[in-house]
Amino acid sequence: MVSEARGAEAGLVRLYKGVGTVLGIIGACIAFLGVYVAAIELNGWVIGLALALATAGFAAMAAFFTLRYLWPCLMLLALRFLH
Repeated sequence: MVSEARGAEAGLVRLYKGVGTVLGIIGACIAFLGVYVAAIELNGWVIGLALALATAGFAAMAAFFTLRYLWPCLMLLALRFLH
């Protein structure tokens, strides 16, 4: 009986991290592209290309980890503001 509960719990953890990983990858790509384009637009091509990679990489990492672990909270906030 205990093993069934642990198996069901492990399945929920896998689902939680699976959905979070997919949302994190999508959000990281959007954040990377947005910050990359904004940095090039603000700083010009020469400096923008050099600064954009580091800045966009940090933004993508932050978006990935935020969405991967906090996606239920963000979904509840989004539903609250849409309703």
